[in-house]
Amino acid sequence: MSNDILADSLRELNKTMKKIQETLVDHGHKFDILTKDAVKDEEPYDQRPCNDESTCTALYEMAMAKTKEEVEEWIKRMDVSLVFIALFSAVLTAFIIPATQNLFPNSNDTPSDSLPPLPSAPVQDVCVLFYLALIIAILNAILSLLGRQWMSKLTSRPDGTSYQERLLRHRAREELAKRWLKYLVEGLHILLLSSITLFMTGLLYQLRILGTSFEETSPRLLLIWQLGMGLSSVIVVTVIAATVHALFYEASPFGGSFSKLLIKLAEATQTSHALLPAITNAVLRTRRALPALYEIKQRITSSWEALISTPKNLRHAQPSSVLLHRAASLPRSILSLFYLPFALVLRWRVKVEMNVPTKLFMTYLELIAEASDSNLLERAAPSFSFTDWFNSHIDDSTEQLEKACRRLMASDVSLRVRQTIEDRFSVFKNSLRAAYRAGDGMIISRSLENIFAKRDSQISDFPKRVLRASREPNNGDLRPYALLSVEKCIGKILCSYDWQNPSFPNIGEREDIFIIAQDHCCDLLRQGREAEVMQILSTIDGVSLTRSLRKAHDGYDIEVNWDLYHFFFRQRILSISSTPNNKDLLSLLSLPFESCIANALCCCDRNGSHGNRQEVFEMADFYCYDLFFAEKESSLLQIISRVDPLSLIRSYAQCQYKFFPKVLGFITERCNMDHVRKINQFMRGAEFPHIRPLQVSCFLQYIPPAISSQCDLTHILRYLSQHRHDESWGATSTAAVSWLETRSIARIADRDAVRQFLLRCVQTDLRDSWGDRCETSEETRDRARSLLAELDQLPETKVVIATPNYDFDADLDMDLLFSTHTPSVDGSTIRHSTGVELPGASAAFSLTNEDHGSISPSRASIAEATAFARPLSRPSCASSSSLSVFEASPHLESARDD
Repeated sequence: MSNDILADSLRELNKTMKKIQETLVDHGHKFDILTKDAVKDEEPYDQRPCNDESTCTALYEMAMAKTKEEVEEWIKRMDVSLVFIALFSAVLTAFIIPATQNLFPNSNDTPSDSLPPLPSAPVQDVCVLFYLALIIAILNAILSLLGRQWMSKLTSRPDGTSYQERLLRHRAREELAKRWLKYLVEGLHILLLSSITLFMTGLLYQLRILGTSFEETSPRLLLIWQLGMGLSSVIVVTVIAATVHALFYEASPFGGSFSKLLIKLAEATQTSHALLPAITNAVLRTRRALPALYEIKQRITSSWEALISTPKNLRHAQPSSVLLHRAASLPRSILSLFYLPFALVLRWRVKVEMNVPTKLFMTYLELIAEASDSNLLERAAPSFSFTDWFNSHIDDSTEQLEKACRRLMASDVSLRVRQTIEDRFSVFKNSLRAAYRAGDGMIISRSLENIFAKRDSQISDFPKRVLRASREPNNGDLRPYALLSVEKCIGKILCSYDWQNPSFPNIGEREDIFIIAQDHCCDLLRQGREAEVMQILSTIDGVSLTRSLRKAHDGYDIEVNWDLYHFFFRQRILSISSTPNNKDLLSLLSLPFESCIANALCCCDRNGSHGNRQEVFEMADFYCYDLFFAEKESSLLQIISRVDPLSLIRSYAQCQYKFFPKVLGFITERCNMDHVRKINQFMRGAEFPHIRPLQVSCFLQYIPPAISSQCDLTHILRYLSQHRHDESWGATSTAAVSWLETRSIARIADRDAVRQFLLRCVQTDLRDSWGDRCETSEETRDRARSLLAELDQLPETKVVIATPNYDFDADLDMDLLFSTHTPSVDGSTIRHSTGVELPGASAAFSLTNEDHGSISPSRASIAEATAFARPLSRPSCASSSSLSVFEASPHLESARDD
């Protein structure tokens, strides 16, 4: 009993275990499917042949998109021409009618039964020109319509049972037609211009013409008719040529219904005539053409003789079946001569080669290299094969292969595609190395090998790659970076174009590692790993990164991904805004990049004190300077136009950091008269070091003379006479003296400020606020002495108490100011108006980098073009006013654009 129970239990357990097994197997299959779906985007594609249908579909769509883009441009030009021709023809008609009427005399002067006399030659010439212009315009319209038809044929879907056939047919069409279509579009343009020229010639010539009567036939009118017929025949020849082209080229887009009819007729006659073997022999065997043609002649001759002799035989009752057969075949033999051209057409007709793997693969590489749609690249990438390229043995195909590889490894392509190409290149490279060791094969070019540097899975080997690159010529500066961590090494490579060192005067080839570092950061950004990107970029200086990216882009034509720089710039703003007195910078984060750069330049134009924002200002300033240096003035103008120029200039005047005078000069040159006057009012009561003399001097130097001559700059001169800078004093004194000569001292109200400045100009041992010698040219000094003498000869003036809202430019009645005499001042008694001696030697300015040294002199001597507002503590003596500039002049806030 117990044994039976045990057996039953075992059977039930066995059934249960079988069900569990089935369930586990089923779940295993499902799990395999889920796993495959989960990792399919990270695994390489399976190898597919180049003639794979999905690959050919993608290539066909790429080719059609490229062709449609070009054809649409041509069609737009033709549409514009057609619209113009329609209007132009209507105008021409309005002029032709009276011109034609002028050919005939008044009906009252000529009897009704006689022909009118011959008009004068000028009247005929005008009519000829107008009619010729109208004929050309109409012919232009006809050609435009034909061109549109041919272009639509070029972009239409070709015949074919597969996308491979359609692709090759389309490419064959392009090779045959695109060049001629370009000629046609340009020719239509020339025809239209010639028509307009003729019309204008006739219109002007008509002004000199007097109508006369004529008595005989006009040869000129007949001549123009013949010319019009000749031009019309050109159109006919063009249509015939297009038809012939379609007959001899299968992929020709110039064909029409008539050419298709001829092709079908030729195909139908291959089996319908009697002399097909002889014609085929004559066509296919060109060496035996004469014997074959002689055979055709013999058959026709024998048939003709049989036809002649048949009636005689009938009369003599001797008909011959052979003669009757020959006579009956005579019409077919004669008709065979008409079939010969059709046979030649079929023989010489160039068909599209459909089964040429080499041509298909070269088309594949060409379209891949020029593709702009990443989705189409995804579909075509699985058919990429280095082995097919190697086996094709095509000369000069390496460059095309490199272009295709660079496109497939670009940052906008998915990781799966790049991993696929990298894996196939690795297999191809290993096979070539094995063949090369065996004495067969080839060496992979360095440029091709550099494309396939590992970016993600092997990014830990990046320092090793940097070490290899440092062995190249002029790359010795890269060697210390190979000893750093991966993050620091990537950051240093991003800044590697910001480099100049006497030991390495030239920058070597480092584009490959630069692109690898940049693409790695961009990939991290696309994956949302911003913290890792900031971990890399936090190891570098923002200004150095700005210089490196701009120099790589503008100086070495490297494709820089500016999204990375935009991200870094905003992150630096976010970081600096968390420091004391910098919260106002948070508003810049929501702005577009160009607006963000422009507002960063204005960051020093703020009420009261602000925190340290040196890095943000210098990054924006250098970005703008490099645009100016690269002669991209339109891009720079687009940036500075987003903010108020007054705010920009005030910000530069108050910044305590390095700046580029060229950028400030670019802004100043685009100021109007109102801007200059407001800046002059802004300088009233300006105090040092809140306002920097170097920036003010730069502003004065770059004011356009046409504007400065209409503005008062005495507040600026008063400030510069008290606070000077040795680096800019020479140019400043020259600009100020030139302004005084143009403006005329008699028109200047604040002559005391002018006198102080001129006395500084004539002083021989003039020092700036740091005790450095200020050099004034002898020419400027002589001109200043002349102005001082002129100033002493002016009548006395009363002292003008200028209120904050007073504007010397608005005071036109200068005679009201003349009352008291201002005593002259000897140049030897000049002193600094502040009475404060500022200690400290002048330090030579140079833009240096912690790791890279000074800036390259190849960048137009940036060290000379860049000024540095040297940090300086406020003088020990107390200011006469406790109010800041903004507190003393609250009306300036209304002119400031934050």
